[in-house]
Amino acid sequence: MSFAGLVRMEAWKLMRRGRSYIGPAGLLAIVFPTVIGLGYGPMGSEVERYVESSVTMIGSPLNALFIARVVLPPTVFLFLPLFVSIVAGDQISGEAADGTLRGLLSRPVHRLSLLAAKFAVSLMYAVGLTVFLGISAFAVGHAFFGIGGLVSFFGGIAYFGVVEGMERLLLAYALAGAYQICVCSVAFLLSVFMNSSLAPVGVTFALMLVMGAVGEIPYFERLKPFFFTSYGDLFLHAFRVPLEPERLLRGVGALGVWSGAAFGVAALAFSRKDILS
Repeated sequence: MSFAGLVRMEAWKLMRRGRSYIGPAGLLAIVFPTVIGLGYGPMGSEVERYVESSVTMIGSPLNALFIARVVLPPTVFLFLPLFVSIVAGDQISGEAADGTLRGLLSRPVHRLSLLAAKFAVSLMYAVGLTVFLGISAFAVGHAFFGIGGLVSFFGGIAYFGVVEGMERLLLAYALAGAYQICVCSVAFLLSVFMNSSLAPVGVTFALMLVMGAVGEIPYFERLKPFFFTSYGDLFLHAFRVPLEPERLLRGVGALGVWSGAAFGVAALAFSRKDILS
């Protein structure tokens, strides 16, 4: 079977699994309450929470761009990694747990081709889920509030016109997608070593928590640039004025190295793995 055929097969298997739809459903369950809460709640107190100071509201910043911006932090730091890990961590360990991996490899297919196809499908899911978040947040926000310039809170209050706001959002979602690709790669790597679908998810989150905690200890501060969790907030820098392209490129490069290394180790381990189930 060709590599394209393997990718189609794995994509079809992914679409047939109920857990693949936990992510989109979960994101919608975040977007709608966010829109309702901001639309009918005290907007001034919400802004004060972001800027950590007292503000006086004249008018409202609510529009499609603002909603797409507001939903990013909680989803990028917690929910997207969770949903992505559920799918990526199931790619190999799920087959092993179901006892289908051995039968799958008994076909005339190269191990690394199969692994690469599963990895490609996992990455497509991670990117697709990030895109889905942006489109759904923008669409729901547009339906409720229309469109307008973007007010953003990061190191102060910044305002971007509609066109620049869209450009900043696209950059932010691209950076968020790069981080999800890295998380996906780590969960995929762990799935090669485990026979439980949930174990890679738990270990991925444990790894993220440990890296995040260790990186905040002054003694280990020199190690922080080597932790992929250090670049989880990279998307926030898309709203800086002015932009810092070098910082963004370094962050994307570090995430790329982590992703490539994770797949390399997974390929090495899977090529030598004894398949018993």
